[in-house]
Amino acid sequence: MHLLQSLPLLPLLVFGSLGGCRNSEPPQKELPEAEDTSAKPDTNPGQDSAPEEGLVVSPVLILEKEVHPTNILLVTTDTLRTNHLNSYGYEERITTPNIDALLASGVNLTRHTSCSSWTYPAFICAFTGTDQVTAGHWPLPWIGDVPQSFPGTFPSFVADLNNRGYQTAMVTGNQVLRAFGLETGFDVHIKCPRPECPVGEEGIAAATTNKAIEFFEAFDRSQPWLLQVHYFEPHLPNDPPARYLPELASMPSCPLPFTTNQEQIDMLNAVADMEDPTDRANCLAIAEYYYDAEVRFMDDEIGRLLAYAEEQGLWEDTLLIYFSDHGEELYDHGFWGHGTKNHHEQISGTAAFSQPGNLKPYTVTGATTLEDIAPTTYALLGLEPFQAFTGTVIDDAENRITHQLTYRYEETQHSVTTPTDKLIYSADCSPMQYYDLVSDPNETQNLYDATNPRVATLWGELEPRIQQLALADEGYSPCGYEDW
Repeated sequence: MHLLQSLPLLPLLVFGSLGGCRNSEPPQKELPEAEDTSAKPDTNPGQDSAPEEGLVVSPVLILEKEVHPTNILLVTTDTLRTNHLNSYGYEERITTPNIDALLASGVNLTRHTSCSSWTYPAFICAFTGTDQVTAGHWPLPWIGDVPQSFPGTFPSFVADLNNRGYQTAMVTGNQVLRAFGLETGFDVHIKCPRPECPVGEEGIAAATTNKAIEFFEAFDRSQPWLLQVHYFEPHLPNDPPARYLPELASMPSCPLPFTTNQEQIDMLNAVADMEDPTDRANCLAIAEYYYDAEVRFMDDEIGRLLAYAEEQGLWEDTLLIYFSDHGEELYDHGFWGHGTKNHHEQISGTAAFSQPGNLKPYTVTGATTLEDIAPTTYALLGLEPFQAFTGTVIDDAENRITHQLTYRYEETQHSVTTPTDKLIYSADCSPMQYYDLVSDPNETQNLYDATNPRVATLWGELEPRIQQLALADEGYSPCGYEDW
């Protein structure tokens, strides 16, 4: 069975605000009880329920050959907006033919979110199967100061599999993944570029694929293995090979350069204060063009990696896990970057589990989160979990809620998301935010009203999480709870 479709071919950066408002009044600590009246969408509309044939791991996880996979190829991507994938409706240009084919080949998690808006906490959730506070670490974004390492031993499922005899290796374009504890359990972990992973004119993504193939060839195929391949693109700086920028010469003119890393940072910061709307629009168009070019570059390299895996016959006993760590704001809510807010564009993600020829493809329309990666992996491998998870094995539940936390001291944001609505609380007394995701999926109209029964219901879910962090962190004093 073919996985691929044939189609043509740094530290965290946070950018300037376009304005905002503050409110000194804290949110209500107690709201009246309210019945949850949210709509319950049909399970897999247009798709029959999965029949109970083969080895049923969950209602949406069916191993047709009735054999658990042994090996793991973990492909992860950085800073990827869901609305820039063609399979999610993006039509401006072709960006993701290979990722789209990957998603279609397996159990596709179409309503997936990260647990945070930047890489370090996202992988804490993915590797431990728990939220940040339960795991015991809620790191500050890498804005100037280097984040603190995970306290004690990092309880990663990679380390557990390594203890069970798995050969483990990681190649990454993002330094965060091989530092602060996230590298725990990997026999070898390599950052590109480094002397052991040289990057030529083809760019970081190509070097990442090359090193991943080297690792494949070094594994003892008679023993189980796990390989993580993390693509840094399209994280800034956006510097794709020139062949991915064929339209650049015909793009509208921006008064500021956008070539080097510093030029890109300077231009994106300057856009917020540009008085000429034409200049602003042109500069943002060029920045988005570079972003899309890097997405396509990364996607092509994923395609090359998966083509190699197919040629080697790896799908016979290998589970492919794919997810993006977080999104990227393109001035949707006043910023360009990530690690600042819990709005959709920063915390949305894509994810899938695939084993062509064995794991039955399925489209999951219920909510899922990065905390579900570890428990689902163990279920598909047929292994007993190494610890209690706050995440769940993927199923077809349609009304599950998910939580997100972006920790930034007084600018910390907590949010709770359902299939139909979302509530965001800011620790600095900024106005509470409530969004109707059915009519406003891009979260542009704040409908917060403390008397709304839905707000009351979501606050009942969110308030215990705020209190849990405040009690665990002596330095955290969220607005309205200074006496905790």
